[in-house]
Amino acid sequence: MQTRNTVGYFRLLQQNPSFRNLWYGQVVSELGDWLNSIAIYALILKLSDSGMAMAGAMMAVKVNMGPKGAQWIKWLTLVMVAAILLRLILY
Repeated sequence: MQTRNTVGYFRLLQQNPSFRNLWYGQVVSELGDWLNSIAIYALILKLSDSGMAMAGAMMAVKVNMGPKGAQWIKWLTLVMVAAILLRLILY
């Protein structure tokens, strides 16, 4: 329910450039996260040729891995990038 003092999203984005920049940054960040997830799943599927490995990766992202989760994801990303670079060098 809206009252007289309520400001809509479009009006807020038009009138507040700082909030608009923050909102655009968040949209770009979310798009990047989404594309990163798709790329990781496609890479896992291509390298392992196993739907089970891809399902395991999807579940690992959804499961709360605790405080070490971010470090684990960074390590996995580093391993995948290294594998891609090694593959590029070998072929």
